[in-house]
Amino acid sequence: MKVVVPENQNEVTIRQHQQWEKVIAGLSAEEIESRHDLKLEKIAVFTTLSREQATLLTAEDVDSMNELINEGLNRPGVFKDRFKFNGIEYGFHPNLDKMASSEYINLVEYQFNAETLHRSAAILFRPITKELLGTYQIEKYNGTDEHCETMRDLPLSIMNGAVLFFSNLTKELSDCIQTYLAKVPMKEV
Repeated sequence: MKVVVPENQNEVTIRQHQQWEKVIAGLSAEEIESRHDLKLEKIAVFTTLSREQATLLTAEDVDSMNELINEGLNRPGVFKDRFKFNGIEYGFHPNLDKMASSEYINLVEYQFNAETLHRSAAILFRPITKELLGTYQIEKYNGTDEHCETMRDLPLSIMNGAVLFFSNLTKELSDCIQTYLAKVPMKEV
């Protein structure tokens, strides 16, 4: 029997990530790595084996597969601002400065929590409606209900790339503020 193990985050879906996060909620990293039942569950979530099939593996094979899965999860994929998924071309929000207040409010509400990651993806990535000279427009925002279930099957790397984008942006803004404050003379109050 051939078993498919993810080699990187491009081969892990948001749905799988959410399933795993639900399983390990509230557990310590040490507990997650030491409990045999959780190792079996990880195999069932991230490979082509069912939980029942995983129980038939040797303890050595279970440990080996968990190592491979961990390596794959820790190996990031490549962020894409445009991609084709299920026959539809999606694009990352092309102008965050012009994000509608409803988009912003929902993005702040969902943040990048595992439980609502598919909804965040539905805000940031929408079908491309127009293209011109390397630029594009995305579908008008009408909430997340229409696309959020589709986004559960999106590669995790795409959303992790978006999270990294925002993390880098936050760091750059923080650095600029620090640089500015260092140059501005302090006033006594």
